[in-house]
Amino acid sequence: MSTNLVGLAYQARGPIHRFLAQRGITRAAHGKLLGGVCAGLAGRLPVSAWVLRAVFGVLLLFPVSSLLLYAALWLILPPAVKAKDGNWASLEGN
Repeated sequence: MSTNLVGLAYQARGPIHRFLAQRGITRAAHGKLLGGVCAGLAGRLPVSAWVLRAVFGVLLLFPVSSLLLYAALWLILPPAVKAKDGNWASLEGN
């Protein structure tokens, strides 16, 4: 784990970003369609990003709640950071 990655996480918006970034829960930097929320969550959950996108698609039947949920996740989830070796990394505590 590079200290630069940890340093970038601590420069994030606040304690929620740091908490999530340390556990590897970030918005995806690659494989994203909109904000990287579904791809980022799929990186930590045992489901495909397309399954999560389908769930959000079904939630569009309730447009206000689904859009608010997606926007909240987009704001809360920190972005993935780029390591010195050029690979995108999440900031897991390991």
